[in-house]
Amino acid sequence: MQKIDKLIPIYREQKAYTIFYDREHHKFYKFQHQEFYAILILIIYSLAILGGIYLANEIFLYFSFAGNAVNMFLLTCIGIVIIGSYFVAKVYYRSFYIRKPREIFVNRESLDTFARKGIQQYRVSIYAGGGLSVLFALISFILTLVFARLDFLVLGGLGITNTFHLLFIKPFTTQKILKQMVHNEINDS
Repeated sequence: MQKIDKLIPIYREQKAYTIFYDREHHKFYKFQHQEFYAILILIIYSLAILGGIYLANEIFLYFSFAGNAVNMFLLTCIGIVIIGSYFVAKVYYRSFYIRKPREIFVNRESLDTFARKGIQQYRVSIYAGGGLSVLFALISFILTLVFARLDFLVLGGLGITNTFHLLFIKPFTTQKILKQMVHNEINDS
C-alpha cells in the first residue's frame, strides 16, 4: 500500500473519491473519502480553540495592565494557533481518505478527463480556496491584534488550517503532473 503523503492528488470526484498518481511507480490509485471523521476533527479543533480562548482570557486579564505584554501574549496565542493548525491539517488530510486504496488502470480517455477536470479543480482550490483561506486567516489575526480579542483566533485557526491542508496536496507538483498528463507525457496504465 502506498503512503498517501507520497502520492499526488490529480482528480476528485465530489464526495466519493480522489484519484492519486504515484510518480515513483507510475501508477494511479483511487482513495474513497470518509468526510465524517475529517469534519469531526475540525469541529473538535474549533472547540479546543474556543476552550483555549476562555482559559487564555483569564491570563489575558492579568496581562492587560502590562502594556507591551498584551501584544506579546496575543502574538504567542497566534503562534500557538498556527502551530496547532499545522498538526490538525495534517491529521485532517490523512483521515479524509480511507486507508485501503485501489490501484486503477486508466485509459487515455479517462486520463484526459482526469487532467482536464483536475486542472479546473486545482485552479478553484488554489485560487479561491487558498486565497480566501489566507485572507481569512490574516484578517482574523489582524483583528485579534487590533481589538485585543482572542475570539477571532477561532476563525484564523480554521483559515490557516485550510491553507496548510492545501499545501499538503502539493499544489505545484499537482500542477506539473496535470500539465504532463495534458501533454501526453504521462501514459495511461
